[in-house]
Amino acid sequence: MDMRLLGLAYRRNKLTRHLNQLLPLTWLGFAAALITGSLLFITKAPDYILNLQFQLKMIALLLAGLNMLVFHLGIYRNVDHWDTELPTPIAARIAGGFSIIFWTAVIVFGNWVGFTLDYFIFEI
Repeated sequence: MDMRLLGLAYRRNKLTRHLNQLLPLTWLGFAAALITGSLLFITKAPDYILNLQFQLKMIALLLAGLNMLVFHLGIYRNVDHWDTELPTPIAARIAGGFSIIFWTAVIVFGNWVGFTLDYFIFEI
């Protein structure tokens, strides 16, 4: 979706067509990530809460959600006027760019967490 908003992919297709096809998969993936992430979190919650990279991941996740909310409550309300228009309106391109930045940050900081937690190895 973000690449379409930026005009870098699927340029000949309607934005709404892609959104209707991808939104159910997006929600399914988000639900799976929420469930598995929560299960991982509860195993060492005190350690995660104090971990800077985890905190940055949560901030990036919050910003990604806010970006999506602003997009859907703002420029997307008038999508009928620009659904096939290229380039897309500047507000849509900005939302797409920020989305890529925030989701990349979620991935980077999420992976980084595993390298910054202190694990104790007990020898038997």
